[in-house]
Order: sequence, then structure tokens, then C-alpha cells
Amino acid sequence: MATTPNTQTAGNGRKADTMAALNNSDSPSCPCCGASERYSREDSRGTFGSLRVCRKCNALYTASGRSIYRGESYGIVSPHLAKGRPGDMDGAQYFDFTVLGSDGIGRRHGWFDPKTGALLQIG
Repeated sequence: MATTPNTQTAGNGRKADTMAALNNSDSPSCPCCGASERYSREDSRGTFGSLRVCRKCNALYTASGRSIYRGESYGIVSPHLAKGRPGDMDGAQYFDFTVLGSDGIGRRHGWFDPKTGALLQIG
């Protein structure tokens, strides 16, 4: 018997199979350096179990097929660029999140200061 893809619509009008494809598009390797060794990041609230940290370059990204709420991602990386000139990028950390917000599933990625959470560069 042939199977058909799931075409239920989600609340924002996107097709469920499209949303599933977006969620599964994450590579199991680091999106910054390509390394495959990583570990899970947990925080005191336990809400970031979907995040991985690359052991090679320290990049922070969502696990394959997982997403976090956009608002939760703002608790890690500010949604606003750092005020003034961000200066040098020494100590900057790459992030690549699959986020779920009111506009559906999206992507937030760039460079941030892990000490302050300030967004240094988008993309």
C-alpha cells in the first residue's frame, strides 16, 4: 500500500510535512566546523535540552530534528545587536538555532558574546 506524506495544516497555514522537513534539515554535525563530537547543554530551568555544544569549536546549536521557542533563544542570545561597535570577535561563539515562534519554524544564527549574551553578528 502506498503512503502519502502528511499534509495536515499547522496553525500558521504551513503544511505539516514541510515543517517536518525543516525540523529534520539539521545536520548531525556542527554547522560551524563540521565536527561530529558534541554534548548536550542543560541549564537550571532544564528548557534547553535540545541544544548541543560542539566539542571542537564551542558552537551552540539545536539538535537534529529539534527546535526551541524563539523566546527561549532570547534568554541565550539577545535579539538586538550589541550597542556601538561590537569590537573584535575574540571570544565570540557561533550559534545556530531552529526556533518556533508565532510566525512558524525559523532559524536564528550568527555570533554572540557568551559572557553577556549580546548579539555581535547575524548570519
